[in-house]
Amino acid sequence: MALVKKITKVGNSYGVIIPSDIMDLIGLKPNAEVEITLEKGGLFIHPTLEEDQLVMEQFSQFVKSYDETLKKLAH
Repeated sequence: MALVKKITKVGNSYGVIIPSDIMDLIGLKPNAEVEITLEKGGLFIHPTLEEDQLVMEQFSQFVKSYDETLKKLAH
């Protein structure tokens, strides 16, 4: 899918309006952090990996909950 959009001046920077249906499609919400990369001469905007953060938080909670058991298993 390709969209043609105009670049708009926003203060000293520039912006592109992202339609809400595209935001929904890739799981972006207002004020979400995105990663911008240059690949093969193009500009790509990706959602940050919030899911990875959630997994790490859950893993951390698991380790805290089973700390003593994990220590016993390690020896």
